[in-house]
Amino acid sequence: MSSVIVVGGGAAGMMAAVAAGRRGHRVTLLEKNEKLGKKIYITGKGRCNFTNACDVEQLFGAVVSNPKFLYSAIYGFDNSMTMEFFREMGMPWKVERGNRVFPVSDHSSDVTKALERAMDQAGVKVLLQTEVKDIRTHGEQVVGVEVKRRGPGGERHREHTEVLPADAVIVATGGISYPTTGSTGDGYGWAKRLGHGLVDTRPALVPMVALEDYIPAMQGLSLRNVTLRIRDQRGQRTLPGIRGDALYALWGQRSAGAYRQQSGGKKAGGGGNSRGEHRPEACTGGKAAPGTAASGIFQGAEPAFRKCAAGGIAGENGTGGGGAFPHPRASAGQGDYQGAAE
Repeated sequence: MSSVIVVGGGAAGMMAAVAAGRRGHRVTLLEKNEKLGKKIYITGKGRCNFTNACDVEQLFGAVVSNPKFLYSAIYGFDNSMTMEFFREMGMPWKVERGNRVFPVSDHSSDVTKALERAMDQAGVKVLLQTEVKDIRTHGEQVVGVEVKRRGPGGERHREHTEVLPADAVIVATGGISYPTTGSTGDGYGWAKRLGHGLVDTRPALVPMVALEDYIPAMQGLSLRNVTLRIRDQRGQRTLPGIRGDALYALWGQRSAGAYRQQSGGKKAGGGGNSRGEHRPEACTGGKAAPGTAASGIFQGAEPAFRKCAAGGIAGENGTGGGGAFPHPRASAGQGDYQGAAE
């Protein structure tokens, strides 16, 4: 029996802790936040679509680059096994449009609770508000981690530093995409210091802001089953379209389609960052998506269209069947991405 420390209490860290615990190891999971699964709570608009019920081959097709990297992980524990895992942990789920799998309750907290139950059954010890500062080694062997722990209730004035010994350390700290949830890129520095190679990261979910004056008038306009594409300055299509729901929102709110599309931003030019003149275009791709009436695509859109008529919004017979929105200039932002372990 080995002692294993898992750094990071997100979905990956909790699943890793469960796997190690079920194999008979003594497992301690360390999380620097005050609760586990902080990013899980905001996933899927608070509902958490934790997997997809499509064929496994379709999962690989959705990977932006190098899907072969995921073969061993996916085939070792695929989406059907994931769904069965949560069912065994007492969380019923349902499959919705696009094969997205959600908890029946529509509460992302149920996903975290199921993972917590699994860890409890596997004998995993959880330490919250425990920040790992460094991974300790002796020669080429990992021997533990240096941590900073807060006092009860998170009192900073009672912080103290200690070293927790371990035979193995699993780093599941996530990337650097959402620092307020704890994803501050700590694992990149440890990986590099321990001799792992790093590759440049690309933003997967970043905001795309339209600069036209008429956009605020469309706040709250919700579209179903639309396709979002990005064209370059010359109007040449450079990125494949993605289909989903869209929402016009003021700054501070988010459109899942716009965020997801930006995963290919680097391929569109500008190195995956900076301010650009890319032209996002929302349209129905010529016809309504299967199973969706054209009249339902632009549900609630008529008032906004009237406000924005001067902006050139047009749809075929007002239904949007093949119609497209104006091409607003967009500014695509990116955080300070450092790299990712190979």
